[in-house]
Amino acid sequence: HKQEVETWQLDDTNFVETTASEKLLLAISQQDTNVVTVIGPKGSGKSFLIKHAAVKIQEVYQYVIIPVDGLKKVIEWFDPGSKQLFVLDIDKACHSPLKLHHTLKKWQEQSAALQKRFNESSLKLMACCSTEIYEHPEFEKISLLHQNKFDLKADANTFSDKDIETIATKYMKKEDVVALTTSDMKEDLKKLHNFPMLCREFSEEKHENLASFFVEHLSIISNATEVKRANTNVDINMTNSLTINPTQTVQGMFVNPTFQGCSLNFNFYNKN
Repeated sequence: HKQEVETWQLDDTNFVETTASEKLLLAISQQDTNVVTVIGPKGSGKSFLIKHAAVKIQEVYQYVIIPVDGLKKVIEWFDPGSKQLFVLDIDKACHSPLKLHHTLKKWQEQSAALQKRFNESSLKLMACCSTEIYEHPEFEKISLLHQNKFDLKADANTFSDKDIETIATKYMKKEDVVALTTSDMKEDLKKLHNFPMLCREFSEEKHENLASFFVEHLSIISNATEVKRANTNVDINMTNSLTINPTQTVQGMFVNPTFQGCSLNFNFYNKN
C-alpha cells in the first residue's frame, strides 16, 4: 500500500481545500465516528476528496492508510493494536451491474462481522460511491456503510463563493478568474459538482470563450435534471426481454437495474 499512498500524497499537492473537504475532515476526525461514506454525482471528485482526507488524517493523527477494494480486505488486514484508516472506492469495486449485485450481497454478510470491531477499536473507514449505488436496495442493507453519510449535493456541502474563487485561481488566468467570479452565472456555478475538473479542462485545452464553455456545462446539468424528473414516473423493466418482429429481427434490451434510465440495445438480423 505504501507506493499507492505515496502517489496520493503527491497528487494531494494539487488539491484545493473547500468547505466540503474541511467538513469531511472534521467528521472523520471525531473520536466516536468510525465510518463515513461520501456520496455524490459521478465526476464530483469523491475519490480525490477521501484520499485527501486520508492523507490529512495520517499527517495529523498518525493513522496508517490502507486502500482496499472491499470489506473482506478490512477483515483480513484488521489489526486491533494499530490506528488504521481503510479507504474504499465503491464505484471502482462495483464497476458493472453483475459485479455490483454480487459484491453487495457479500458486503451485507461482512458488514455484521465488522461492526463489533469498529465499535471496540480506533479503526476507521472512509468510502465513496455514486448516489445511485448508495440508494440501491441491496446497498441499504449494508448497515456499516450507512452509519454516516456525507452528501456532496447537500446545500451545506456545495461550493461557497470563496471555494469558487480559490478553485478557479488554482487553474485559470487572473483575468479569467475575475470574469468568472463577477459574472451573472456565479451562483449557478455552485451547482457544478465537477467545477474543479472543468476549470482544469478549460485551462489545459485552452478554450477561448469562457462564458460559452461554462454555459454549455450548466445546460448539460439542467437537461440531466429534467430527464431525471421525467424518469421518476417511468416504471423500469428489471428483466431482459426478447421479441421477434415480422421482419425476423430479434430485438433485445438489457435494463441496468442499478442506474435508472440506462439501457443497452442490441439487434440480430436474420439475413435469410
